[in-house]
Amino acid sequence: MMTGVRTAAVVATQGLRARPLRSALAVLSLFVGVLAITVVQASSTVAERAVVSQAERSSGHAPTYTASFSPGDVRTVAELETLTRGTDAVAVVTAQGALGDTRDVHDGAHLGLELMAMDGDIRTIRPFRVLAGEWLTFADQPTLAPRLVLNESAAELLTDREVHAELRIGEDGPAPTPRVLGVVDDGDGQPIAYTRLDEALRWSPALLERAGVTVTVHDPGSRQRTTMAARIGAMELGGDVTFARTDTVEQQADSLALVRTLFTVLAGVAVVVGTLGILNIGLATVRERVDELALRRAVGAGRGHLAGIVLAEALLVGAVAAAAAILVSLLATGLATDLLYRGMPDGAGLAFPGAAVLLGTGVSLGAALLGAAVPAWQAARIPIARVMRA
Repeated sequence: MMTGVRTAAVVATQGLRARPLRSALAVLSLFVGVLAITVVQASSTVAERAVVSQAERSSGHAPTYTASFSPGDVRTVAELETLTRGTDAVAVVTAQGALGDTRDVHDGAHLGLELMAMDGDIRTIRPFRVLAGEWLTFADQPTLAPRLVLNESAAELLTDREVHAELRIGEDGPAPTPRVLGVVDDGDGQPIAYTRLDEALRWSPALLERAGVTVTVHDPGSRQRTTMAARIGAMELGGDVTFARTDTVEQQADSLALVRTLFTVLAGVAVVVGTLGILNIGLATVRERVDELALRRAVGAGRGHLAGIVLAEALLVGAVAAAAAILVSLLATGLATDLLYRGMPDGAGLAFPGAAVLLGTGVSLGAALLGAAVPAWQAARIPIARVMRA
């Protein structure tokens, strides 16, 4: 059996080399469809990883829930600690602040930004990427000089300005000298500074009365939300406060899935056209080689051997088309990833997916065999008497 397979492969290779133009057209007809399938699979996978990563940084892992309180609803840090005790929730007090002297009316004298003071590490929910320096630590004692971490937008604006080294929270109050620890990519286009809540309260004791509070938790189940909802009611914190889902991971993934389906259908049409091309070229090749195939039948070749020669040619065409399509899609996807997602976290996660290689190879070989099925059947039915007529 192995000898027969090897013989069919050798004859198929010789047949392709004897008709280079027709072989090239067969490869090209299948190459376009396979390339479309491979590019769609690879690019959609890479795009999904990148978009989900961006969504997680800006809104949290799926599922993330947030409860919002109006200024004054939560009066003390002790109430926040009671509310979040025993959970993975992080309380964030959001206030308007500024770096620099807000009394100086000259352009560039200060940078207005949103100050987010946290009682825990928000990166457990929103996985910010540290671009420079380091992130806040919450295990040590608070310092007199508030420690800040700027997001990328705030850092870019700050590099264009010369501001005094002071932090203002609200309209009045003292202006301590902050210590900027680092810069993070948080997926937000607005300038934001992150700090510890206990350090912010040192310089603005009335912060809870003037600023809104959000409690955010990554809670795949409902136990943590149920616990905190009961505490909110028992502590009479605000009015009708409930946890609402705030992450956008699933919405982004659903949008990408719709686009992937549309382009997959278009790529499938291209594969069908390629399969029809293999069919037409295969039929023409069998008609051209009918005397040669009849002679092989006359000298003892079986019907299966003749069909195997045609199928082997198709498999070789499919293998070449798959290799070319995968190589081109690998280069194209790599270039697009570098241009569109340069600097994204977890660069290895944006690598060319192996599933695209398997899919492209399988589709190419499958389409080649499907297109060659009818020509192989015709080759197997060539009568020996054809030799006598020739």
